[in-house]
Amino acid sequence: MPKIKMKSHKASRSRIRLTAKGKLLRTQINVRHLLTHRSPKRLRKLHKKTVTTTNGYVRRARIAFLDGVAGRPNPGPGQTRADQNAAKAAWIAKAKADEAQAIADHAKMLVANAKLKAEKATEKATEKAIEKAKAKADKAAAKAGAEAGNADAKVENAKPKVTKAEKAEKAQKAEKAKSKGDKPKADKG
Repeated sequence: MPKIKMKSHKASRSRIRLTAKGKLLRTQINVRHLLTHRSPKRLRKLHKKTVTTTNGYVRRARIAFLDGVAGRPNPGPGQTRADQNAAKAAWIAKAKADEAQAIADHAKMLVANAKLKAEKATEKATEKAIEKAKAKADKAAAKAGAEAGNADAKVENAKPKVTKAEKAEKAQKAEKAKSKGDKPKADKG
């Protein structure tokens, strides 16, 4: 029978995974390299929760795994229970402070976004008011131009009209001038 190697703390942590729901998963140890020839009894023992011995007391795999997660205090050799509790309390206090700071930062961001939206809304309202004023001015100018055009037409219509008799007289004068050899004078009317 092969010699059984005791797994170190690090190795046991590498064989265990904590799910999002808090369940502890282990790798299927009987299909890994060099473990396929072990007896069923040995495999059953290996499938049990891994325990590691550190400083004279046994901790279950969950504790070993969670202690190794980044950010959590990992008690070193020679630490007392009071030291561990103090480190844990400090870690929890820091986590709560960080959470409070994140909530405050989020609230500040929401206030800043609200101010920005209000400024944009006032800018849009101002732009709309300016556009309305321009449209009114353009409309008034177009109306004034139309009225001016109508006034010009009225002035032209108010000019005295040349009757057929007057045209005939002018034509006769022009013929007389041609027959005499004089150049007809151009009308300025």
